[in-house]
Amino acid sequence: MDREGLPPDGVRPFVFLEEALKPLGLCLRGGFTLTETDGLGEGSLLLVGSVGSALWSVAPQQFRAVDDPLDDWTRRVIDPLAARCGARVLYPFAGPPFYPFQHWLRRALGLHPSPTGLLMDPVYGLWHALRAALILPVPWSEPPPAAHPSPCETCEDKPCLSVCPVQAITPAGPQPHRCAAELTGLDRGRCVPQGCLARQACPVGRTDRYPTAQQAFHQRAFLRLIS
Repeated sequence: MDREGLPPDGVRPFVFLEEALKPLGLCLRGGFTLTETDGLGEGSLLLVGSVGSALWSVAPQQFRAVDDPLDDWTRRVIDPLAARCGARVLYPFAGPPFYPFQHWLRRALGLHPSPTGLLMDPVYGLWHALRAALILPVPWSEPPPAAHPSPCETCEDKPCLSVCPVQAITPAGPQPHRCAAELTGLDRGRCVPQGCLARQACPVGRTDRYPTAQQAFHQRAFLRLIS
């Protein structure tokens, strides 16, 4: 990495990124050293995301005012940081090619899938998201994640399986066609204005649940995607 690509005063890029992302409501979720089978060159892959309501609480007003500003906003704030560190940036909403962000998150943090189809974080539950991946020409310096059981395995009540009005969440995984039919039907119930009921029912990470306005924002984006 040449001097022009370095953060100020030669600060380590991992430290620089962590501090630069905080005011944006974003964070480094984890990373790993790339291997030849990844097909992305040498170095490390860092995952940028958000947890809880952090992103929603700091986003500018225009983030909420237009129909779908999240992807454009992400590019506006991430592209300059990536350039500052000499990093290549990949986005989950851009493609083709479409990159395996869920697989990368499991690899970086050891997360497990949940019946909703979302990855279960032992702290934040289902209230987290990925916004970008950065590829840096330096190895990842942290140890691999420690193995931990899925909270879903020890959840006795499993409320996510019973609360969905169209039984779109099953022990075998989500049934997206049922969800799509509910969200696009004449009677959309509570899922569009208030968010996914199955996601809300999960007892893990309840204190980090997205605000209702944020859940509705994401539901509207999902509705546009499937309509």
